[in-house]
Amino acid sequence: MSESRKLIGCLALLIVVSVSSCSLWPIRQGADATKGTSSSLCQGPLSADGASHAFESTLMDSTKFAWGGRDDYILFCDLMFDDAGIEIGYTESSYFYGDEITDENELLKFPENYRVSLESRDDGLDGSSYYFSPGPGGGRAAYVWFSDSGRTLSLKAFDREGSDSIPDAELKNRMIRLASYLALALPSAYPTAGAVPSQGSSTPT
Repeated sequence: MSESRKLIGCLALLIVVSVSSCSLWPIRQGADATKGTSSSLCQGPLSADGASHAFESTLMDSTKFAWGGRDDYILFCDLMFDDAGIEIGYTESSYFYGDEITDENELLKFPENYRVSLESRDDGLDGSSYYFSPGPGGGRAAYVWFSDSGRTLSLKAFDREGSDSIPDAELKNRMIRLASYLALALPSAYPTAGAVPSQGSSTPT
């Protein structure tokens, strides 16, 4: 009789453990799926929500990098969306860092020198903007904005491992929207030396 009670007790314990494990699994799965997300963009003053909305994809994580020896960088970071990676470079100079330092004159030679498709853009920004593919350093595509302020914004897109590749036309449209958002948000978030924000102005988010 005592052996039967022990057996029944063991079975009851197994059932309790199994039920508890099943009820906790969705919670653990949800926590792991959101691990590494952040409300800020590249540990800076911008919200990640604005970038997610512009790129039409969930921003899973962003990593800000140091830039030893390149003191003209304002911001250098990677954005990891759920279906693509975007490298952002924002400099105080009229050039961007790709495989080499590139200004607008050098970029205009890319179709001849590197056999890339280069498109001059008019997306409502001052200065000059270009979209080209493939991007430097193995990227899928890139967008560069040479601002009248003397600053330069560059975006480089990569396929994310384990995700379906975004079609070329869709990637282009989404990169243009993200670049347009950043071109408005970054100057306010990182004003030039001596700049005084106007009263009532706000940083886009």
